[in-house]
Amino acid sequence: MKRILLMLATSLMLGGSMVQNLKAQTNQGDFVLTGASQLAFQSTFSGGESEFTFSLTPSFGYFVADNIALGMTGSVLYNSTSGAVIYSAMPGVTYYINMGRNFIPYIGAQIGYTGASSAGTALNGLGLGVSGGGLLMVNDHVGVGLGLQYLHSRYFVQAVSIKANTIAMAIGLTTFF
Repeated sequence: MKRILLMLATSLMLGGSMVQNLKAQTNQGDFVLTGASQLAFQSTFSGGESEFTFSLTPSFGYFVADNIALGMTGSVLYNSTSGAVIYSAMPGVTYYINMGRNFIPYIGAQIGYTGASSAGTALNGLGLGVSGGGLLMVNDHVGVGLGLQYLHSRYFVQAVSIKANTIAMAIGLTTFF
């Protein structure tokens, strides 16, 4: 699996620098819409347990300056083993390094509300996130994104702070309009 991911990332980077020039619409006044999802299924051999995980992360942004988008990201993750649902709504900023090629690297930061619910217990708190990756543009308006996301969550329960850290790889579609 690691070998496949390494080959995919290398292909995106090399392909992005060698193929024709495409210009995504990352100018002031434009909009960006992103949808990423993750689907995982695993079965453990020792206990015969099966686990299913699904997440959906839509994002919408407005370019306040060339290559700088302010936006809102929402996320929902479900885990079948624990029955846990983890969710967030976080405003953030993303900087696109658009050099007129069909590969556009980006970095982003978010801060906002996170929550978790499992077995009748709900936690709410503050989340801080950073992300980075790249978009391989299919045409001037649509790109396929591959990136890494880190989320630090802190939940407060009766004067006790519970921390959670998550690192995830995401793939999705991005539309500029």
